[in-house]
Amino acid sequence: MSTLRGPRSVPAALAVAVITWASSFPIIRLALDAYTPLQLAFLRYALVSVVLLLYTRARRWALPPLRDSLRIALLGVVGIAAYNVLLFYGQRHVPAGTASLLIASTPVWMVVLAALFSGERPPLAGMASVAVSFSGTAVIAVVGHDGGAIDLGGYALAIVGAALVGAIYSVFLRPYTARYGALRVTAIAAWGATLALSPGAVGLAGALRAAPPLATGGIVWLALLPGVIGYSAWAYASARATAVASGVALYLVPVLAMLFSNWLLGEVPSAASLLGGALVLAGVIGAQRFRSAPPRPTALPARVALGLRSDAR
Repeated sequence: MSTLRGPRSVPAALAVAVITWASSFPIIRLALDAYTPLQLAFLRYALVSVVLLLYTRARRWALPPLRDSLRIALLGVVGIAAYNVLLFYGQRHVPAGTASLLIASTPVWMVVLAALFSGERPPLAGMASVAVSFSGTAVIAVVGHDGGAIDLGGYALAIVGAALVGAIYSVFLRPYTARYGALRVTAIAAWGATLALSPGAVGLAGALRAAPPLATGGIVWLALLPGVIGYSAWAYASARATAVASGVALYLVPVLAMLFSNWLLGEVPSAASLLGGALVLAGVIGAQRFRSAPPRPTALPARVALGLRSDAR
């Protein structure tokens, strides 16, 4: 994103990130018609890893110390590999637009993690906002869509689990991102995730031969657009945009995802999904607004059970 310049560069970068991320939900649903969740996740991040490897080699970036590299890779296993498998498993039965609403609860999980591990204590209004967001998640998971429950076999709960591990990844990666830069850290995390997802290579050759071009092209889209370009745009914009602008941009993701899902898949969100989504987003906005203090990312690794220690900064 280094070519972006001028006063319009930040809004443009935010728009690129939001649009590409929103597009991923219906594209995932299309790709799952031909690939298993594990195959889809492996192929997507194998492509991402190759692109990032070429980029880091071109920039001649050195790796962080081995200990930090291993911890970043482990976080990639949690926040990328597990996130994608849980999301893809859930999206086998959960509509794409509904899945985007469940994933929108990620910032609320980040508030909860900050309260548990960094000593942040949101005021009563902030805790009420967390409860509102969780109630919206429950409405979506229990009431379902088209008048029927969508939580068949825990599919909706799998997507909630993806939101939780995504929050873990975002929170505990902060000190490493601050120290080594977003793209370098993302590359290491993606390599760790790809290694963890390597069992997805079993049977992949046959799936590639049998898959329609649209499904395989969708995986390439997921790797290059939301994965590489979308994240690069977000890293550029979030370092320069105000918190309000970044927050509003993120709130647009599920809205656009539902529009894309209607356009590409013909999905129409139910009243329950819309009500639950409104509660999720209202809770997210409130929880972020009423936080008692700015996050303290460097304090988080001291207690996390992933082997991180306070000297990892």
